[in-house]
Amino acid sequence: DQIAALVIVYCAEDDEEARRVGGPEGEWFVQNAERLYAPWQGRDVPDSYKFAVDAIQTERTNKVAQDHLDSGAFAMGDPDTIIEVMKKYQEAGVDQVLCFLQPGRLEHTRIMECIKLMGRHVIPYFL
Repeated sequence: DQIAALVIVYCAEDDEEARRVGGPEGEWFVQNAERLYAPWQGRDVPDSYKFAVDAIQTERTNKVAQDHLDSGAFAMGDPDTIIEVMKKYQEAGVDQVLCFLQPGRLEHTRIMECIKLMGRHVIPYFL
């Protein structure tokens, strides 16, 4: 049905490592997105864009990584944890999840390891 969601994802060997490494980088991404939308505060925007401005200004402002993990906006953990988050999206009717795998300043080697874990464990689960 073409329902998509963007999720900031960091998959590692264990939950603690994934959240320790990925959490601050996800926060960095959200904070920078807030700065990009800041000039639009208080301005009239076309109706078709209001959802995006409202989401940034009300849903993401002043939140930390744990808030985003709790809401499902971040999926950070081992492959089993990532699968559980993705299953919640699937149950909600989302049929396309756009996994943002390189938030913040993550090192290339960490991004590549995340991609490997996603390809070996997470993606095959849903095929």
